[in-house]
Amino acid sequence: MSGLFSLESWSTVWTHRESFLLGLGNTLQTAVCALALAFIIGAALGLMSTSGSKLLRIIAPYPEVKICFDTNHLLSEDLLHFVEACGDRIATVHVSDYDMVDERHWLPGKGKIDWPALYGALMKAGYKGVFMYELKRGEGSFGEMVAIYEKLASDAAKLE
Repeated sequence: MSGLFSLESWSTVWTHRESFLLGLGNTLQTAVCALALAFIIGAALGLMSTSGSKLLRIIAPYPEVKICFDTNHLLSEDLLHFVEACGDRIATVHVSDYDMVDERHWLPGKGKIDWPALYGALMKAGYKGVFMYELKRGEGSFGEMVAIYEKLASDAAKLE
């Protein structure tokens, strides 16, 4: 593989992440935009562990850098623990369910994520951002997505 998505390219970015973030952080202070870092499957790239504490250490010096929380990419850490640890830095959420083994990008409820608990944890953390579905092609209709979101909100409210 070559280009942006090659192992060599990612390795270079990962090795120089601090200087990269410092440069972006200085730019973001004057720009009308936000940077949200997402986990990439660490095992597949062999570059990083997917832990909230490690990501928080990397972005700690850069308060303008936020997190894109992808529910399918956090394979080695409990989702609720991640939200509790990183909640105030989460800027956007990519939502899909999986089997706790590998990325599946299924509709919520099809896999093993405890959605009412996760939705409740996000609300408790003060999350007010986008709830963006990231599904595999052909997985669910718009009507199903709306109904699932409304059910998650209702179920989470019952947990309070």
